[in-house]
Amino acid sequence: MRILLHITVSILCLFLFNAGNVFAQGSEAHDAEYYQVEAEGEGANHDAALKAAMRAAIEKAVGVYVQSESEVRSWQLKRDQIISHTEAFITDYEILDKFRTGKTWTIKIKATVSNKKLVDELQELQILQKQLGNPKILVYYDKSGEQYEPRYTQQAINSINEYLVTYRYEVIDLGHIDELLREDDALSRYIGGKDFVFELARRMKADVYITVAVVLEKTRNSGGRQYSKAKSAVKAFEASTAKLLATRTDYGPEQSFSRGSTGYDAGIDMAVKEAMPYVIEQIQGYWKLEISKGTQFKLFVTGIAFPDQMKFTEALRGIVNEVKQEGSGESTVEYTVWYYGTNEELVMALYGVVSSLSGKTFNRTNRGNRIDIFYK
Repeated sequence: MRILLHITVSILCLFLFNAGNVFAQGSEAHDAEYYQVEAEGEGANHDAALKAAMRAAIEKAVGVYVQSESEVRSWQLKRDQIISHTEAFITDYEILDKFRTGKTWTIKIKATVSNKKLVDELQELQILQKQLGNPKILVYYDKSGEQYEPRYTQQAINSINEYLVTYRYEVIDLGHIDELLREDDALSRYIGGKDFVFELARRMKADVYITVAVVLEKTRNSGGRQYSKAKSAVKAFEASTAKLLATRTDYGPEQSFSRGSTGYDAGIDMAVKEAMPYVIEQIQGYWKLEISKGTQFKLFVTGIAFPDQMKFTEALRGIVNEVKQEGSGESTVEYTVWYYGTNEELVMALYGVVSSLSGKTFNRTNRGNRIDIFYK
């Protein structure tokens, strides 16, 4: 798989689906493979106006925004390259209206856009990560029954983290995990159990967790020397549900070094690098399906008692496309939601139905894909 996530495009935010523009109108629809948008364009002649309308349809679907007005000129060429390339993803269109005013043509169209092709293209431009708010990935030992040797598995964890950082993913360092294990007594009861890494990922607010187990398997004796291969078993899971996203087993090259030799590190690195492209491809495939549900937001609500948590959850279900309640406490509740719109639009929709609960008033702070809501 070609992984081109290192390509840097200076775009502040790139929303694949925009609630106000793409899906708010009743005439616009979408399914797993295609969706439709209405757009219009102007030009000096019929063809120029039609081309402008097609570009507007793609811009409406993709929602391309540069960082500031002063940078529009410097990024205009790159922006035009993106829009021109994505015109190919309009599979069909219908002219709804056209007219001429003086020397200017105006054409309004309904365009059918290939969802799959568009998502694949945007993925290559690092848009997938931006849409997901730079997802966080935790990598740890496999506690679910796979045999592993700690020395070599730790090397594999570090190697996977280095691989992920290269492609701009946010990872959780082993040192931070060790610190949490020392400080969190409640987590100790999970250690050794099959749900340990799942619980660890939840505590660390990870979006995906990867487990790895490495062992050395003897292959042959030759010339009085023992040869072995490093075997790596890598699995990826969605962090909120523990849904298996990918599983892969690979081997490093045969080595004849002693078991204490660091020569095995190279073999472990190679085994991991064989596995990771496939694992990342499967994770990204899952994320692309998630994108079709809208932008993902994390909601953290405080000052809300259990009866009001139920009211808030019902209100949320009436607004967003999907809700996952990640956890709740005596006065707190945490959600992951998918919504066709911005964080501000989501906040205002919630304010319209749960501006107060049990006499407490609604307040909030927005930080990208994280929304903190307070009732006081």
